[in-house]
Amino acid sequence: SMPLRETPPLPFPSFYGDRRNQFKSHIDYIKLLCTSETFDVGEDVFLVSVDNPNVLSPPWVQGPIFACSNSVKVSGVLAGASAELFRRDSLGTVTSEGVALGGPFGDVSFVLQSSVQLGDVFWAVQSLGGQTSGQGREEPSQEYPEVELPEPRITQPVYACADQIGLHTQLQGVDAQVWKNAGSASWVPVPGTWNGFSPPQVPWTAGDIFHAQTRLCQKESKKVTVEAAPTPTTLKSAQFWTPPGVTSAGEIFDGQEYLLLDDLDNGAFARVSLVQTPSLLLGDTNTDPEGGTLVLHLPSSPLGRNAKVGDAFSAVAQFACGSSTGAPTISTGVLPCSSLPAPRIVFPREGDRFITLRTFVPGARIRVYRASTGAEIADGAGPRVALAPPNVLGAQEKIRVVQQLGTCVGTQAFEVTTGAAQ
Repeated sequence: SMPLRETPPLPFPSFYGDRRNQFKSHIDYIKLLCTSETFDVGEDVFLVSVDNPNVLSPPWVQGPIFACSNSVKVSGVLAGASAELFRRDSLGTVTSEGVALGGPFGDVSFVLQSSVQLGDVFWAVQSLGGQTSGQGREEPSQEYPEVELPEPRITQPVYACADQIGLHTQLQGVDAQVWKNAGSASWVPVPGTWNGFSPPQVPWTAGDIFHAQTRLCQKESKKVTVEAAPTPTTLKSAQFWTPPGVTSAGEIFDGQEYLLLDDLDNGAFARVSLVQTPSLLLGDTNTDPEGGTLVLHLPSSPLGRNAKVGDAFSAVAQFACGSSTGAPTISTGVLPCSSLPAPRIVFPREGDRFITLRTFVPGARIRVYRASTGAEIADGAGPRVALAPPNVLGAQEKIRVVQQLGTCVGTQAFEVTTGAAQ
């Protein structure tokens, strides 16, 4: 595989403490992910996989978790699975922070019952179909360093007639507020680093001024300001989104639970209908906080089920004012289960206890098998899937990765051999 360029020294070593090496490894994996020559280090093979119902990957709590945070994000959760977050305080008392259901990308968010204290430790489990995973890795809290909070970023441009603002806090677990002109706002916990805000009096007009700020403990970031621009006369057409690299644009598969749309103007929404029954409006999907992909959960829509062969969907982009529209986009229809491709993963290493996905169908269940024995060692979701304990990848070990949508299990597996430990 292509050698990695080393990550330069971090700006705040004390910020990560003894977890500095973990963060550095994460950055190096991102570099690996972004280096196209290292992507296809395996090959597609035919595989009729057998599910082991006793194998369920544990979810993992995203860190770092800072003292004073009011929210936590958990990843690796299967669509429809129940994730439960636990906290152990400095006295050893364990409490549950509640339960959340998994979505298309494996992430769930928790607003905590009380602020994080130094000494708190968090972990999570997930349950699906009567099976509960083992405990995910523990994530201890830590103190934020003596540096300023990074300034948040408002997704731009902000258009008149939009009804939501995307905010990138740049720091996980902070509280944030967004307000318009001289108005007021309330602090809201942000479990990850993105969130959508709807300041009052929407839709907005050109020239409105929006402000945003974050806080953690007694620290407050600098305020950022953006002015609303006039709504574009012609909107971009909504595009049905599929993972790059493996599938073609607009492909939807049998058993797919979520429809995703992309390439919209910031602040627009998409109106989705079933082509066979144009009067059946499936829903209006609002702009994702990142200003990108929109998500429609088909079983929760009037359709009431996952996509199936014979379906076709249309979408049209609009703003809340209805003053401008985009051209309708019609999908290529729903492809049969036999067309479901293998997912792709980042080059795995000896000693890894997880795999990192670079492409998969949103909402898919990701399963990992040892090629030598056929044993299932992981069953999870999202961009990173933990191996079910006590599994760990061995030296020069060949593994196979498949994905599943509903009852459709792909027969194309991505086969790859592990590299040397880093």
